[in-house]
Amino acid sequence: MVNLSVTNAPILILLLFFAITFIQSGIDKFINTQGNLDWFKSQFKETFLNSIIVPSFWLITIQEIIAGFSALAVFFMILFNLSLSYILFYVFVFQAFVLLQLFFGQRIAKDYVGASGIVPYFITSILAHFYLLNFHTVLFK
Repeated sequence: MVNLSVTNAPILILLLFFAITFIQSGIDKFINTQGNLDWFKSQFKETFLNSIIVPSFWLITIQEIIAGFSALAVFFMILFNLSLSYILFYVFVFQAFVLLQLFFGQRIAKDYVGASGIVPYFITSILAHFYLLNFHTVLFK
């Protein structure tokens, strides 16, 4: 049975938002690896991250894929009333961690405009945490 309720709708929308965000970003890095790696190299060439650009690129890519597909998995878990436990909370914590890494990289590269572009995603992630804190008894039956 599909579990669409007023209480679950915001969290389902947030999960889809982050699934789209992270899956698209991760897949784009696989599809256009050279272009993305070139951008990473030019972005971080003047920083202490210069010596670890390639492993950092793949670490971020894998984390984005995990964050996106875990959000999608939890979306379906909630939608079909599957056992949720506290995985939802950890999905949002992991996504916030990935966003913080991206924000850190942009700040280190002194790309302040790029860093500011990550802020709305991070605020959305924090709002998801607040939502979970307020409705955890409904979601974690």
